[in-house]
Amino acid sequence: MLKSVRILTLLYCMMLLVFPVRGQQQEFRAGLYTVAIQAQNHQTDLPVGFAAVLLTCESDGRILSGSCDDQGICRFERVAAGRYKLRVTFLGYKPYTQVIPVDDSFTWLALLEPDAVNLDEVVVTASESRGMTSSSKIDRQAMEHLQPSSFADLVSLLPGERSTVPNMGAANLIRLREAGSGIQTDGSSTDYDISSLGTSFLMDGVPINTKANMSYLAGGDNKYVENRNTTGRGVDMRTIPTDEIEHVEVVRGIPSVEYGDLTSGLIKIERRKGGNKLNARFKADSYGKLIYVGKGFEWEKRKLTLNVGVDFLDSKIDPRTPLENYKRFNMSARLSKKWECGSGVLTYAVNLDYGGSFDNMKLDPDVNYHDVDTYKSSYNRYALTNNLLWASNKGVFFRSLELNTSVSLQKDVIDRTRYISLSGVRPTPPLTTEEGVHDGTWLTSQYIATGGSESLPFTTFSKLSARFGTHGARAQHNMLVGVDWQMNKNYGRGQIYDPLYPLSPGMSTRPRPYYDIPAGHDFSLFVEDRSIIPIARHKLEVQAGLRASTMLNLADSYALHGKFFFDPRVNLRWSFPRLMVADRPLQFEIGGGAGWHTMTPSLTYLYPDLIYYDWQQLNYYHSNPAYRRLNLKTYVVDPTNYDLQAARNFKWEIRGDISYGENRFTVTYFRENLTTGFRNMSQYQIMNYRQYDASGIDPGTLTAPPQLENLPYKDITAFGTYGVYANGTRIFKEGVEYSFTSKRIPALRTRITIDGAWFRTLYSESQPYWYRPSVNLGGQALPYLGYYNDPKGYTRRSFNTRFLFDTYLPRLKLGFSAAIECMWLYRQQALRQTGIPDEYVDLNGVRHPFNVEEAQNDMYLQWLIITYPESNFYVRIMEPFNVGVNLKVTKEFYKERIELAFFVNQLYSYWHEYRGSNGVLVRQTTPMPYFGMEINFNL
Repeated sequence: MLKSVRILTLLYCMMLLVFPVRGQQQEFRAGLYTVAIQAQNHQTDLPVGFAAVLLTCESDGRILSGSCDDQGICRFERVAAGRYKLRVTFLGYKPYTQVIPVDDSFTWLALLEPDAVNLDEVVVTASESRGMTSSSKIDRQAMEHLQPSSFADLVSLLPGERSTVPNMGAANLIRLREAGSGIQTDGSSTDYDISSLGTSFLMDGVPINTKANMSYLAGGDNKYVENRNTTGRGVDMRTIPTDEIEHVEVVRGIPSVEYGDLTSGLIKIERRKGGNKLNARFKADSYGKLIYVGKGFEWEKRKLTLNVGVDFLDSKIDPRTPLENYKRFNMSARLSKKWECGSGVLTYAVNLDYGGSFDNMKLDPDVNYHDVDTYKSSYNRYALTNNLLWASNKGVFFRSLELNTSVSLQKDVIDRTRYISLSGVRPTPPLTTEEGVHDGTWLTSQYIATGGSESLPFTTFSKLSARFGTHGARAQHNMLVGVDWQMNKNYGRGQIYDPLYPLSPGMSTRPRPYYDIPAGHDFSLFVEDRSIIPIARHKLEVQAGLRASTMLNLADSYALHGKFFFDPRVNLRWSFPRLMVADRPLQFEIGGGAGWHTMTPSLTYLYPDLIYYDWQQLNYYHSNPAYRRLNLKTYVVDPTNYDLQAARNFKWEIRGDISYGENRFTVTYFRENLTTGFRNMSQYQIMNYRQYDASGIDPGTLTAPPQLENLPYKDITAFGTYGVYANGTRIFKEGVEYSFTSKRIPALRTRITIDGAWFRTLYSESQPYWYRPSVNLGGQALPYLGYYNDPKGYTRRSFNTRFLFDTYLPRLKLGFSAAIECMWLYRQQALRQTGIPDEYVDLNGVRHPFNVEEAQNDMYLQWLIITYPESNFYVRIMEPFNVGVNLKVTKEFYKERIELAFFVNQLYSYWHEYRGSNGVLVRQTTPMPYFGMEINFNL
């Protein structure tokens, strides 16, 4: 594939030589030229046939007028040199104006923006973009029809995904183009969180940064607590409301180099601007209630807009019990102002946002008789965004200059209360943070532990980008140059708990303040060119760019210090001439792209907590507390991996697009191979301590705690194993995405949409690892560690299709849709492992090659050979065909100002029983219907 990228780059350079870029500094030559104007839909890239075109000469006021043909092309012959004001208009589109210079014959591409006010069409699902890469667009109508509670609900509209019941009791993390569900809510498997961490969320052009997030609880010792942890895992989609969103674009393919610090995908969120309506929404379903109120203000003469909105969600994790709930509260105020000058338009937008979410959990008092176990977490985020855009209305080389800045402060607080009951005597680690020999104490047999954490992530972001455009006799170029920088810092106090009453008796960490961790700085440069080259009646588009990124403020000891990562990306699209078949246009397009994507590590990966090993040298527990003594030898281990690199993913795809009339079919084949994802891998350190023999103590002679000097002992050497963040995760993705959208059938007022995907995803380790089986040999652990280059992992395959029938009756103002979601195939199978290490290390720190024949005759080494049952490598999950039916209905009242909506997911479902790999009959539980209703006001 790398060879193919080099060939594409070489071809692109040759095209630049064949079709050179003409600078705008050339003097106008006297003469008459041919000017062709090509009108095109900016969102779909389809020609806008029969659009009206007007050319007005700036020097003498001459006017040239005409209209486009069915291909969207209007030609003017014998045009004199000079500057002309171009205006293109067509019903359903906003007027397009631009000043263009005429000094040669050329073709000018006019991209028209659809005017939603004039388009009487309803789209109730995600639509496949006609851009340079595979992406899905979700507009306001689709979101209103879906009736979401959070951004996580929108994931079900993507190809290959299915609707799911909300899980507000866990972090909702996104997984793009992966077999299974596109939303992860299980916190137990964090080794593959690069999928969600590597998906960039942009809100109004500014990324939602989570690299300084350290909101976790040490010693929480509860799967529900772990499921809520988002440290180093990405954006929690529960926190993003949808009512203020105008449209969303989910880029699954190769994004522009303008966007970086990502590996999986890009989500671009644009919120409402302008309008004078009051919008209100009240939703109730079986899992909670949602209230939203928003108002727009627009002063056309002043070119000033203001939008404000408030959102509140109260969700019950399980409708049958009030022990867990999740609440969210959001406020937003967005102001935009335009100034028109003689040479361009200046636009300034400022956004002020607050987002808060509150997670509460309390254990069942019938199970916990003390009724004290509770979990509370609060998330409060304040953000200020400024966007400044200068757009030239002159047809010169310079087109626009844009500055985006943002600053955000987040306060995450976790409070945990836990009842601890110990079956035996457990030691308390010493309070010291220094290595050496120390005395400790014992935990009480029963106690109530209270603790928590305080995280204060602070982030800033700045991006400056400029756009330029040139046109030649045979090509048109649009160029982008920019730079961005972001800073991440955490000012929180970190873990807060009493070491004498820890939340978990086996905790091996000590509290440390987060504000001692250095700030992270990411700096990037990018340059890109998009060329449009007409070739006869064909059109070739090439988008090629390069992004260079590095991390600043790193110590020289880090391998990332001063290192640049280069991400070349290229997208191609070839549009064939339109053909008229039965008086309807037939359009073919093929395209593809390839490129690298890089994401630098989060602060939690670069600066992990120190690990403390407290080896017991003497544990003498006398009936008289004055005679007790607990002696420990402490080792302090720094698990920082100074060789940690950025995660890099190489992606490529091939796409096909066929349109006939208003019917459209698209298909995409893609492959991704990420081998440097972040995960916690095992490492070791050899440690020595003394083991004192308490039998040498005469209890009758004690007048104080026993002295160590007079006790017999033996020296012990042991392995201290611990986790280190490394680039040890591999995720390989392969799949085919497809989508068909029909014309709305006039007699039935119904459109048919068929979409789905076949996915194959491989999850595994990408680096060798240390492992020691848990065996007891004569009261001692195994004295060797094995080094295995035998990756653990599994493969998932899925194939599903969604049939959507949406009907809209304009006279009745009634819309309803029925979605049939079919899962044809779902498989999960573990990777085969040999269980034989490549080498091993002894307690002296000497590494030896591993010989299988010698090991089989050694009483210790033979335990390093791991025997796996053959059944481990059978298909562990093999679900047969299952289907679910969803129904949604919307009705408008009172001049479209009031809308009533109702939905039922899994109205009908069928899950067939099957036999697992061990021959056991598995009867799948049929999902319960999930239903709700809402009312919307547009006043």
